[in-house]
Amino acid sequence: MPYEIVNTVPLPPMRSKFPFEQMQPGDSFFVPDKVAGTMYSNCKRAAKVIGGKFVARAVEGGCRVWRVE
Repeated sequence: MPYEIVNTVPLPPMRSKFPFEQMQPGDSFFVPDKVAGTMYSNCKRAAKVIGGKFVARAVEGGCRVWRVE
């Protein structure tokens, strides 16, 4: 069965409980009780979908995510 290729369907917005789309370079948010390593895939996906670069670091009580680009 052949598949129809269409180039006019827009990509839906990224769905995340984290505010990646609203962030500007230099902004950060805190995630309580979360290990920074578990945020890695969220940061990587956000960078791929919306662009930019995101970094997560462990801090007291959880982790903090920054948009660096």
